[in-house]
Amino acid sequence: MKLNRRSFLVGSTALSLTTALSACGSPPPGLDIRILQGSLPPQLVGAFHKTHPTAGPLRLTPADQPAQLFRLLQRWHSGQDGTPPQGLGQLWPFHRPDTGADLLSLGDAWLAAAIAQNLIQPFPDPQQWHQWSQMPEPWRSLVQRDDRGFPIANDPSGAQGQIWAAPYRWGSTLIAYRQDQCQGWGWEPQDWIDLWREEVQGSLALPDNPREVVGLALKSLGYSYNEPNPAAIPDLPQTLARLQRQVKLYSSDHYLQPLLLGDVAVAVGWSTDLLPLLVYDRNIRLVVPPSGTALWADLWVRPRGAAGDLGAVNHWINFCWDQSIAPKFAQLGQGTSPLALMQVAGDRPPRSPVLLPDPGVIDRSEFINPLPAAALAHYQTLWDTMRRSR
Repeated sequence: MKLNRRSFLVGSTALSLTTALSACGSPPPGLDIRILQGSLPPQLVGAFHKTHPTAGPLRLTPADQPAQLFRLLQRWHSGQDGTPPQGLGQLWPFHRPDTGADLLSLGDAWLAAAIAQNLIQPFPDPQQWHQWSQMPEPWRSLVQRDDRGFPIANDPSGAQGQIWAAPYRWGSTLIAYRQDQCQGWGWEPQDWIDLWREEVQGSLALPDNPREVVGLALKSLGYSYNEPNPAAIPDLPQTLARLQRQVKLYSSDHYLQPLLLGDVAVAVGWSTDLLPLLVYDRNIRLVVPPSGTALWADLWVRPRGAAGDLGAVNHWINFCWDQSIAPKFAQLGQGTSPLALMQVAGDRPPRSPVLLPDPGVIDRSEFINPLPAAALAHYQTLWDTMRRSR
């Protein structure tokens, strides 16, 4: 089963492919990085070795799903690194030692849990990152957290927090629709409010995720995805009940095929899922809602106990944020570097405007932040009530 970007599902970790880029013979110290498959355009690895020939080997081990990487952090933290506990000998099930990495790619949805469970360590001096001062504020705030994993932005106590991650690419939640099916409607979906229009009834696929669905309903009413007390918004339950009548299916994992087959005319999903569909079906259109949407990010984090060369780690982060490299995440892949928002004149634009929306749209968008347990209970109650309504 595909473990999507917003699901906190911890499955088995099976990392079987390691790419070692090194010279013949005993490799000098380099970097061991665990990455999300497809999140790093392979051309960038070649560019790193071309521009930094003495940097040492770059060992990249991919994982298919974000949850696998989180589970790997948990395994390292629990000591399940391939070393048999005393007395177990041949009964120990792990046969290939895996003792950690210098850096690991982690989705922002897992950051709070990684901090709270003591799975990662903060970066001691982000001023070593040459472009840190140029990083757009939402991305800086995303990775500045207290030791429980909560963002410290607007914290009334004035807490400063620490920098727990370095964002290297981001994307958004999109509306996808089939233009051929919309021709008879006389209009095409452009914003969240269009999901409630009569023609969409019974033709909509939504994520099986309360924060995304309740969040887009909040956004359609002019509120935040991170509204701390959604139960206090009087129009929200009715808005969700009407949205329920529009839905044909809820799925965070299997919504692409119904869209391709025409079983649904409109779907809400993540940009990394939806962008590849443009190659397969010319009738599919993608829209970043102009009223604002949910953002996600992939982050570089340091596993707890990682003892590699911090200078080499900072060197890699600086490379990913270099002004000549950052735009290539959009040009060559399915995500966008935060530094691409600061593109200099003359840079080639990304393949799709979905990858780099209008600045005003980005300003109205937001990351889905962790919330206190009481607030999450409100979201769950609204979600459960919505799904039971007819």
